[in-house]
Amino acid sequence: MDFLLDELSSPLGTTILDVGYGTGHHSIELARRSYAVTGLDLSRGMLAKAEEEALAAGVCVEWFFFRSHWVFTPQSDAAVCLCEGAFGLLDQADDLIDQ
Repeated sequence: MDFLLDELSSPLGTTILDVGYGTGHHSIELARRSYAVTGLDLSRGMLAKAEEEALAAGVCVEWFFFRSHWVFTPQSDAAVCLCEGAFGLLDQADDLIDQ
């Protein structure tokens, strides 16, 4: 997490989008460190587990269930995708490098 935050260079309180949050491990740690976190995932089971874990940790994360190709534009200062399967969710039109 320290490496990730060094790379993001985001001040405390920054809003971070976590795409493919799974059980919420990274989102919860970011919230513990005073970041405002929004999480998106494709699994209702993961959503339930993430909510349970965040409650146990005493942190607030805004969790969302979503399907691929659903347009969602939360206000975020940074975004992370630490999910190993998330790259398959991108479409050619989603490639921002050429824009």
